[in-house]
Amino acid sequence: MLVSRSPFMPSIALALALTLCGLPLLSAGPAPAAEPAPSEPPSEWGISAAAWVLTVPYGAAKVAYAIVGGTVGVLTFAFSGGDTDAAMSVWATSMGGNYIITPDHLKGREPLRLTGGQAEEPKPAVPRASLR
Repeated sequence: MLVSRSPFMPSIALALALTLCGLPLLSAGPAPAAEPAPSEPPSEWGISAAAWVLTVPYGAAKVAYAIVGGTVGVLTFAFSGGDTDAAMSVWATSMGGNYIITPDHLKGREPLRLTGGQAEEPKPAVPRASLR
């Protein structure tokens, strides 16, 4: 039995792989300085290194969580009859949050959020009297 492959399959796979590898880098912000500022104690290096090392598995898990949430959001949109509010609540929750761990997360200065919040306030319901 012959299975035909799409000529675009390698391109799609490459684009998906590059996107997944680049997602944590997009939110990483500016590159850290090569040397710490003179006022930083050497322990800052250890915290920065720990944040970087912990970001690798956390970032991979977060990207996987976001991909699953994106898929569930699409299914929510489809099975709810095109309800964008329902789909957006799934997407905002699964795709929001932090993708990298920073030294501020490890020091407790900033909370580490796996999930995001609502994208925006839900629209108020239309009163029944105005439907007539």
